[in-house]
Amino acid sequence: DKDYAAARDLLLQSLRTARTAESYCDLGEAYSYMGNKNEAVITFENAIKLDPKCHKAYACIAELLLSEGHIFHAIDYYVLAIQAKPDSLQYRQNFLTLARHLQIKAFNKDVKNILTDSLKIKDLNFSKTIGVWSQLLQKDPAFKDILKAVGKDQKDTYAAFKKASATKHRAYLDPYFLLGIKNEIVASLPFEKFMTYLRRFMLEQYDTQSPVFSESEYIQVATSLAGNCLLTDYIFNSTAEEQDKIKALKCGKDTDLRLLSILACYEPIYKIPGIAEISSKYKATAPEFIDTHIDDFEIQKEIRESISTITKISEGTSALVREQYEEFPYPRWTNYDRTAFNEEIEGRFRNGKFNILNAGCGTGHEAICLGSLYPNSKVLAVDLSRTSLAFAIKRARDYNIKNVDFR
Repeated sequence: DKDYAAARDLLLQSLRTARTAESYCDLGEAYSYMGNKNEAVITFENAIKLDPKCHKAYACIAELLLSEGHIFHAIDYYVLAIQAKPDSLQYRQNFLTLARHLQIKAFNKDVKNILTDSLKIKDLNFSKTIGVWSQLLQKDPAFKDILKAVGKDQKDTYAAFKKASATKHRAYLDPYFLLGIKNEIVASLPFEKFMTYLRRFMLEQYDTQSPVFSESEYIQVATSLAGNCLLTDYIFNSTAEEQDKIKALKCGKDTDLRLLSILACYEPIYKIPGIAEISSKYKATAPEFIDTHIDDFEIQKEIRESISTITKISEGTSALVREQYEEFPYPRWTNYDRTAFNEEIEGRFRNGKFNILNAGCGTGHEAICLGSLYPNSKVLAVDLSRTSLAFAIKRARDYNIKNVDFR
């Protein structure tokens, strides 16, 4: 405390000579460490008055508000901190962690911009914020008529949806929408109905005489939609007409990127005969789409054959469970949480060296979270399904997690 008091006195003396935002920030931190939160906030606000781009002052006020339980005010200040320093991953992750508590009552353009930019960054964990993404989408004026046409019950309202989509189709090209559906799953029956209708609309748009999208726009929407369909393992219902049309399209001689993108909305395309040659043709044009829907599966197929077996399983319940997850590895995930579930309990083990068993690891989400959280420890992750394990190993490679052994 004496050191902080001395620092405070020196900074006050310095500010009498020259007032700078940096000095006010340092003084605010001294007050914070001394427990004088009110004076700290006033001092950080003085820093902001001198320099409205003083991101550190906004972030420090956010932390002080959070320490007092003022979550929503803290979120407001993290928005300001991000606007002042857009390249700060720490500010963005702190915002995303807190944003899950939001209840969106009105459209907020600033929040939308932050969420859009954050979805582009691989190293940020967005999974806990997808509910806010969905709420904000519902408040977006561009989607108002479309979502109203979907309705909230199971009544068939496709005709109204189709009409609204044709009129408001530009909404589907919004990066906020495209990035969200491509990377995350929204656990909501109304949203599932919306996605089911959108897929049907895109299929009809494939060969309509009056398309609302250009070719490049169509591919942009369809490839993003295909990403969501893959994440949900093609759970959306389809009409008999849709099924017949997809069957007919698969019988065609030419397979271009536009066709691949709509087929990938209905079924895995890595099984298409000659797909390796087709994928190499479009690798440069749509690298993420080709990687996700074709190349990753080829890599996982090779990984699957190299996985060590602990115990052979030939019959019984375990064999039936394995069969289920061989066909549907669950969950397919794109990102993971890099923070402790409970910092007070788990945080104290962070620098230790432990042997951790993750039994029934599935597709490796928890195992990779553990490997990231405890980098000095070794994680043994076991599962019945080789397909799930292959997915997990590929994800571990993607995120450079090397202390997890999958078997």
